[in-house]
Amino acid sequence: MVIHIDDDQVRKLLPMNECIQALEDAFRSEAEGIGGSLVRQSLYFPGGRLRLMAGSAPGFDTFGFKTYGGGVNLLMVFSVSDNSLQAIMESRALSEIRTGAAAGLATKYMATEDSSVIGVIGSGPQAKAQVEAISFVRPIKRVKVHTRTAQNREPFAAELNDAFDLEAVAVETAEECITGSDIIVTVTGSRHPVFDAAWLSPGAHINAIGATTPGRSEIDEAAIGRCDVIVVESVAQAKAECGELIMAEERNTFQWSKAVELRHLISGIAGKRPSNESITLFDALGVAMEDMAAAGVVLKKATDQGLGQILPVESRSGGPTRIR
Repeated sequence: MVIHIDDDQVRKLLPMNECIQALEDAFRSEAEGIGGSLVRQSLYFPGGRLRLMAGSAPGFDTFGFKTYGGGVNLLMVFSVSDNSLQAIMESRALSEIRTGAAAGLATKYMATEDSSVIGVIGSGPQAKAQVEAISFVRPIKRVKVHTRTAQNREPFAAELNDAFDLEAVAVETAEECITGSDIIVTVTGSRHPVFDAAWLSPGAHINAIGATTPGRSEIDEAAIGRCDVIVVESVAQAKAECGELIMAEERNTFQWSKAVELRHLISGIAGKRPSNESITLFDALGVAMEDMAAAGVVLKKATDQGLGQILPVESRSGGPTRIR
């Protein structure tokens, strides 16, 4: 039986705190050689592109792929146990939640314990997910919001105030947003750095979320140079897509040997903060294993609760397999 699970159902079945825990379990398993992701593939054609991400999270009995482009954003979720297709899942909401959860997970291991102020550059659903996730792992009291236009930042600050138990304020400049913030989130579509490295306070942690193609960069070389620890989900994918690190490496201000994979941070192999004064960076791109772990949580709940629309699709078991 194959079921279809829509975005509204995903939102109900995937609370942020559960997604953070699922990703932590998945990355810990990856550090043990169980599960993983292929580097995202992009197919360009006149007028658009199609992107494809494939991965596995055996601890959640899932493997499969996500594809998006042309207005479509779908996950094909298979069972590790018998190779059968289990669900076709809409993945806009899932992508939003798991991206926030990945940053929340990195923040849990990288930010100072007493971090209480977030500075967010950017607005919209993904920025909101970032604040929600970080608030689960640190005692956040205040959020400063900056966007290029006041008509975006004021309503977004009000939305955060309504949604969470914290004080959110709109600020007029990026400098005011970054100065004095314990945790900084950049989640924009900018192709150029959105703040000055000199504004970073000692001990700050940065979650750079928006620059997901080689030609985009939300943080500059000076900021990267100030970071004592730099974490990515996958070095292979970062080498292909992470604009700010690619540019810094090309200009000899960053070496890939300095990048720590999130699985090694979670497992304790590498990536510890040298001191409370250290500045740290999580440069996020999103990997398919995260999608599969999150999808495993959603699929189990949907199956247990009898949710999802049964599809007229025949799925035959291919027999058990070993996924690594």
